[in-house]
Amino acid sequence: MKKLLILLSLFLISCSNEPIEKVGIKDEIKKEVVYESSLWYSGYLGSDEIKLQYSQTSDRVFGKYSKDDVEVLFRGTEIDDAFFVTTENNQEMILTVSEETIYGLLIDETLKPVFCTKSTLRPAVSEETLSLSGRYMSYDSNYYEQTAVTITPLFDHLIYLDIEINEVRSQYLARLTDNQYNLITTDVSIKFTEERDLLFNKPLIVDEVILDTRYSESIEVEEPTLPYLNLSKSEESSEIIKLLLDDYYELFISQAQNVAYQRMDGYNCYKLNIKDKPISICLYEKDDLYYIWFDKSLLESHNNLVLTNDLNSVPKFLEPSDVIKKPMLLNGFSVVLEGELSDFIPDGYLIKDKISGFINKDKLEDLVLVLDHQNDPLKRIVMILIKNSQGYEIDVLSDKVILNQRSGGDFGEPYESIELKDHKLYLNLYGGNSVRWSQKHVFDTVYDYRLLESTLTTFNQETSEAIRFEYDFIQNNVVISNDDNLYKKVLPEKINLRDFNGYKLFDLDYQ
Repeated sequence: MKKLLILLSLFLISCSNEPIEKVGIKDEIKKEVVYESSLWYSGYLGSDEIKLQYSQTSDRVFGKYSKDDVEVLFRGTEIDDAFFVTTENNQEMILTVSEETIYGLLIDETLKPVFCTKSTLRPAVSEETLSLSGRYMSYDSNYYEQTAVTITPLFDHLIYLDIEINEVRSQYLARLTDNQYNLITTDVSIKFTEERDLLFNKPLIVDEVILDTRYSESIEVEEPTLPYLNLSKSEESSEIIKLLLDDYYELFISQAQNVAYQRMDGYNCYKLNIKDKPISICLYEKDDLYYIWFDKSLLESHNNLVLTNDLNSVPKFLEPSDVIKKPMLLNGFSVVLEGELSDFIPDGYLIKDKISGFINKDKLEDLVLVLDHQNDPLKRIVMILIKNSQGYEIDVLSDKVILNQRSGGDFGEPYESIELKDHKLYLNLYGGNSVRWSQKHVFDTVYDYRLLESTLTTFNQETSEAIRFEYDFIQNNVVISNDDNLYKKVLPEKINLRDFNGYKLFDLDYQ
């Protein structure tokens, strides 16, 4: 309350850029002051009818107001045409006189506007000003601070701002000047847009927190969302993070404050940290894979926890932790981790191809599935299921391995076949326009689906020119057959099926 009083003590000061120090009132209020009847003003204190009179000598002011036949005396000091006064029951008031009208505010447990005039008319607040009333929420990343600005019009020229940050409140008054409201005691001003948004001309610092500049009355939510936390860049990433969190979503959101971003070993890392407390949650993202780490103290558990859609392994810096893997993709595909074959075909998907064979060396026949969405030709999934005594467990899930139905050029469908032979997986594609092409990729299924070789053959129908690119990922070279030149490839030392992107392998950037 002390901070509030200091802020409000300077309101209604006219156009002074110099810091103003509030003058303390040392004189005791004396009841023997004589008032003239001509000095009475009639009006309101809040919603109560009052009468008020005052007298001024030099920079000193004294007076009284009466309500329900009870008189309250006050005495104070004039600073820049505003009267800062204290009542006999230790309430503070700020008064200013304009054209025989007294405007002001009584500072009590609640703020009570003061309006008194020589007539009995009370000014009506216009509909335009009343329309500014409302709760405005932040657009930007600081929304995770749970910041809200509540506007209450007092008069046509004066509004009251109640700013709440994590349940900490600060109050300001703003006076209308040249179509904008200037916050008293600051150099910050605000405007209202036609869309009923609230705009600060510059960030406002409250309790060492820098507030964003744009707020919207239309945002009425009880908790922050992933986009406002800047933890997701699209609806797809928001959905996958939320699905990964599942029962932990509410806990995650409740901790989502002071989000700090850094780049770490190729990962986008977001640390969610409560002020003055250790980091409790981290979100790591890389190549459409997400890892959400919870500290064991937050979970009241013996181990840390990682939630991920990476079916392979978690980064070493997240170990040791309990790991919950959830097979899901950014395109909305989500499936079980283990079960019978029918459990792995989500609604809306059909089996385009199914190949059985031996992926590992346990002599149980495994499956490779190619799934297409029945309504979306751009959605194509490759899934590898490893047979176990109970059914199958999912080992590989990707929507980038095989080109979709629209990627074959004039030929449309580029998919030809998948084969399993001698613990190797063969992928064959064909397509093109005036230049036809074929692709063949070979993966070793025993050694983590390592890509062994890729071949791209092109044939120009107009010139009859044929070129053959042979990528050898064991010897780390590329041979172009039309001139026998040898090229060192720029691809990583190791590519496996989980990382393989059929849309990018033959881009010039990789040759």
